[in-house]
Amino acid sequence: MRFTSAEIDERLKTFSELLSYNSVCFVWTYDTEGTLLSSNCPYPGLDLIFRNTDCFQFMIDQVQDPAPLMLSSNYGLVWGAVYETGDEAKRIHVIGPVLSHEISPAEMEHIISGRISMKWKPRFLEFMRALPVLSPLMFIHRIMMMHHFITGEKIAVSDVIMQKEKKKRWPKKSDEPKEYADRIQVYMSEQSLLSMIRNGDLNYGSIIDKVSRNLVGKDILSSNALQNAKLGQVQFIALCTHAAIEGGLPAETAYNRKDAYVQEVERAQSVTEVSQIGRELYADFVQLVHKQKNSLPYSKPVRSTCDYIQNHLGDKLSTGLLAERVGYADYYLSRIFKKETGISIDEYTRNARVERAKVLLVSTKDSIQDIAAALGFGERNYFAVTFKKVTGIPPAAYRKKHLKM
Repeated sequence: MRFTSAEIDERLKTFSELLSYNSVCFVWTYDTEGTLLSSNCPYPGLDLIFRNTDCFQFMIDQVQDPAPLMLSSNYGLVWGAVYETGDEAKRIHVIGPVLSHEISPAEMEHIISGRISMKWKPRFLEFMRALPVLSPLMFIHRIMMMHHFITGEKIAVSDVIMQKEKKKRWPKKSDEPKEYADRIQVYMSEQSLLSMIRNGDLNYGSIIDKVSRNLVGKDILSSNALQNAKLGQVQFIALCTHAAIEGGLPAETAYNRKDAYVQEVERAQSVTEVSQIGRELYADFVQLVHKQKNSLPYSKPVRSTCDYIQNHLGDKLSTGLLAERVGYADYYLSRIFKKETGISIDEYTRNARVERAKVLLVSTKDSIQDIAAALGFGERNYFAVTFKKVTGIPPAAYRKKHLKM
């Protein structure tokens, strides 16, 4: 699908208006040399700030390989960039900035130092504090949406290239915000939670306990703790809804659930109540997707065997134990299991353990040995060999690759 420049401008106007219902949304358009062509932002100083980061030059350098970008500065400002498709990129469209974390007074002073006149400084500081604070995953979804409005193409999270500046420009202080790596850890935790919804993975308890701090949306700027929690939870509900649809849940079912939970959040009277709703909705979506996936034409003994394996990945599993549970002989369960699923019981168990290991590797700081033991692999070496056989890379390399995304 190819749109004219006029059509893209109109579509971007609609895109900006949609996002503006929830928070401030600035859209900028540059030519491939970096000249600003247009913007709906009333503060030209933001363009100067953008140009003073490595992000701006990286965006220009990527014109020859125009994948959508998430551009992160050292001081917490983040932009997204999408290139017009065609024989050659004609224009670059940018959304942002947003904040990746609440900015300290020291960072704020550094950002505007030498770029904003004293006359405009108070107003500009007030404006900066009003910028939305979004988690990496939430902002990536905005970039994906903008890409769709501009190109008509649907892309995955992994298609967005993430870039950050190389070095801080001010002394580190003990009370400064968390480092970029910590924010990426939060992003990967969110990804892991959503992956478990897509897979209908009922054994989510061990993961959600470790990353539940991300469910309430602490990265969202608000002076009211309850309102802050509600805003974060509504965003989390939206992410869970889309993940459930991607996992096979009918859209009508998913959206009906979404509407009901949003209403519950709006009626909540405390942060604790909002948090509890988050846990309930997460469990609900996982179970709905699991039920949908298990509506496949498997016999009751095979479905029961799959469920038992998924819920006991850390236990010692054998065909004899599984067959005894469903009242079949070993050889007969093995035969019908492979006939219906296309793989053996051992292969199914191995693959399920590796999928769970992927989640643990990127959403927790557990050692590889601990993950191997928790999933019934025993020795780390055996786990590494098995993991590489299934995924193509060792677990340590998988963790490093995904935490550097």
